[in-house]
Amino acid sequence: MRLKARLTIDHRGQSGFDGAADGRGHLLLPRYHLAKTTERARNIGVTRVLEVRANVGQAVTRGQVLAVMHSTQLSDTQANYLKAKSQVELKRLYVERSRKLYEEGIISLLNLRERESVLIEKEIEMNALADQLTVMGIHADDLQKLS
Repeated sequence: MRLKARLTIDHRGQSGFDGAADGRGHLLLPRYHLAKTTERARNIGVTRVLEVRANVGQAVTRGQVLAVMHSTQLSDTQANYLKAKSQVELKRLYVERSRKLYEEGIISLLNLRERESVLIEKEIEMNALADQLTVMGIHADDLQKLS
């Protein structure tokens, strides 16, 4: 499942993108807000706008998609996150198996600790990528849906 970053423009900037909507539901983008939104979009690696679905002055509703953007940085980070998540699952199974082998006296404690250390490194890598995706606008609930 591929997720797209949600670029929401609202008065409070809840998702980190500043903009304004007046009480009548019209899109207003003063120069300051437009510059700030463009800067934030650039920060998540937006390489191009694929589709504009609303224009300045057009009536809009809450949750309406205003633009569709393509981000190679977001796509790359999602792919790296999925890879790291897969590696964590694999290393977890490997450590569980190693614990059984250690209990049976087949491998040493040193071998078990080395395998646990690799698992911890992979978990740190996965968590760092999850943090990057969160900064890019992917919510924690959506991270759970990535598979």
